Amino acid sequence: MASTMKLMLLSLLAFLSTQAVLSAVTPLQFQHPLDPLTKDEITTVQTIVRAKYPTSKNSLTFHYIGLDDPDKTTLLTWEHSKLGAITIPRKSFVIAIINTQTHEIVIDLRLKLILSDKIHTGHGFPTLSVEEQSAAILLPLSYEPFKDS
Repeated sequence: MASTMKLMLLSLLAFLSTQAVLSAVTPLQFQHPLDPLTKDEITTVQTIVRAKYPTSKNSLTFHYIGLDDPDKTTLLTWEHSKLGAITIPRKSFVIAIINTQTHEIVIDLRLKLILSDKIHTGHGFPTLSVEEQSAAILLPLSYEPFKDS
């Protein structure tokens, strides 16, 4: 009976201490530097890029929006500091085709500012957008030699 009581008491103590930790560190207060972008961050990125390149004057398609990883030394410094002692600026890396040119854009999400906007001049093409993939899937079905084969 005494051992059951001790077990119940320890379980209760563990539960309460877990609740205290969880209430002290809420998802809004803590974010790992390598967490993927949130829906709000992606929306912010799109808003910033569209403000610079309004769709009324430009042809704009997003091909990639993701986290621009912090450098390793900064990440290790954060990892070895106490939780929340230092913050690492969240940045987004964007690949967009704007007026037939492939842009590589880096955005500071805290400052809501474009840090760099480079036009890619090398080889290759970014991944297809959803619309382009859909068109590519349907294209052979409208091509008579393909249908005849």
